[in-house]
Amino acid sequence: MAPVILMIGEPMIPFAGLDMLINICRYAAENSKVPVAVTLDHGKKMENIHRCIKFGVSVMFDGSHYPYDENVKLTRDVAEKGHKMGLSV
Repeated sequence: MAPVILMIGEPMIPFAGLDMLINICRYAAENSKVPVAVTLDHGKKMENIHRCIKFGVSVMFDGSHYPYDENVKLTRDVAEKGHKMGLSV
């Protein structure tokens, strides 16, 4: 059996809520027989990025909609915060 990645997509958040999606993924990970990683996929909203980091969920930050310099600054900020929590960014 191979490890899996459970990805939370931002389009799902308005329907189920980020807290519920994180809890569902954590429950699945804790009850799996294979290693499971949980991540926010292509997170664009900084509120969701910061909430995921706070709750120990890795993030894939998508700053492509920002001007280049702002994208670099935000990416650095997200990476620093995530890495301090031991998360993949």
